[in-house]
Amino acid sequence: MVMSAERSLYPGPENISRIRKVVGRRMVFYDIDAICEDSLTPVLDKINVDFLVNIQRTQVTGFDSISRHLFRLRPDLKLSFEQFRAIEWQYWINPNILSRAGSVPGIQFLMFMMDCAGIEQNLVTSRNPELKDITLELKPKYPFINNIYIRGESQRDLPGDVFKALIVKNNFLVEDFLPNVQRVAKNIGSRIMWLSWPDDNGTFKSRNVLHVPNSAGNIWPAWARLTQ
Repeated sequence: MVMSAERSLYPGPENISRIRKVVGRRMVFYDIDAICEDSLTPVLDKINVDFLVNIQRTQVTGFDSISRHLFRLRPDLKLSFEQFRAIEWQYWINPNILSRAGSVPGIQFLMFMMDCAGIEQNLVTSRNPELKDITLELKPKYPFINNIYIRGESQRDLPGDVFKALIVKNNFLVEDFLPNVQRVAKNIGSRIMWLSWPDDNGTFKSRNVLHVPNSAGNIWPAWARLTQ
């Protein structure tokens, strides 16, 4: 039975029990961008200003959406799609832009509830090593987090999905990026809550993946699934 919105927000024993049933004895690992940090908003705002376009958040349906829109909207620049992708990536690794990100709606509440359930929580990200300092500075923003895992200089060439699989092991991952979901799902005993982008819906199924469609950048639909 699906609970009412009011009851689902109540940190009572029934919700604590549901969380423990889904997570089990695992630690929880959260991806950062689109799960904890609303990095999309400052990135999209800056791109709209720099390229004199007006791409709406609702038009971002996957990981290539912004580049596809730029390719369509600015043919006068005579850049290929691949060139737009390379340019867009520079925005995602710019610490000055990422530092302006707020929290994803619902993430603070979810972390609070996980803490009430006595579950250890961590952040894990495949961000570049250059973003280590700005990433570690997130610790006070998320007081229920124990550790933050980010690739170090010696792990620069390690693919992000492999890095996450090595860190998460057989624990619980909250993730939006499909390749990371697919890789961690191979870990025996792991469980993943996948908050997908619209472009990825229907592309992957696994017994240990709890799929919450169209919910990247918004934790509330995931919370609703946890408390069903």
